[in-house]
Amino acid sequence: MGYIRLMRPLVCLATGGAALGGLVILGFPFQAPAKALLTVLTVFLLIGAADAFNDYYDLEIDRINTPGRPIPSGVVAPQDALRFAWALFAAGNLAAWAVGPWMAFSAVVLTVSFTYYGISSKRLGLLKNLLIGFTSAAALLSAGAAMERTSALLWAAGAHIFFMMLAVELTKDVEDMAGDRSCGARTWALSVGAPTATRTAELSVLVGLAAAAAGGAPWPLMVAGAAVAGGAFARPLGLRTPVLILSGSAFVVAGLAFAAV
Repeated sequence: MGYIRLMRPLVCLATGGAALGGLVILGFPFQAPAKALLTVLTVFLLIGAADAFNDYYDLEIDRINTPGRPIPSGVVAPQDALRFAWALFAAGNLAAWAVGPWMAFSAVVLTVSFTYYGISSKRLGLLKNLLIGFTSAAALLSAGAAMERTSALLWAAGAHIFFMMLAVELTKDVEDMAGDRSCGARTWALSVGAPTATRTAELSVLVGLAAAAAGGAPWPLMVAGAAVAGGAFARPLGLRTPVLILSGSAFVVAGLAFAAV
């Protein structure tokens, strides 16, 4: 169970769902369901690997911010978590090779990006947040690599995810400021303060929603997504901001996929 928690399965499912949304936007390949399944599996495994890898390198910070996580709580030994992460990276890249050369190339880029993020993230400032936005958008855009084509709607969805995940990461950094500060991390939220980081996250959500609207997402799902994501910044709700932003984005991506059908 600890190894599954290392992967953050809900995040893996959400990102795998983004890859599936990209496939639907491009015209789900019913004639090649195995390719579609392997594309989603690639993204699922690589995101799980990245989460486990990041937990290994964030051990000291997690002892303060999230002591219940598998490594700081002692459920999974650090070296076992690292080996598990590398096994997931290998499995994800193998799945990508089975899809095709462009998907394999995308998997290598994601693997390099995720490992660089895990090792260096707490020293990268705003670049860390931008990197997560990029890799999240790349998860959806991997559908284009798998099917070897693209579309304006796919790029609109990718832009939406980039800005929404940028907002997610900024708000997570605000939540983690106490642990990050005590461990000497250099996040952008620490350098500019929580109010500025939060306002930047709010602006990023607005830009992400605008990108989806420009792509033609149906208005009912746009309104639902905007309401949920906007609720992330309503303090009386008492719910975690990153989770609400992700949930709102899921509505919007579903709308973009629906628009393509």
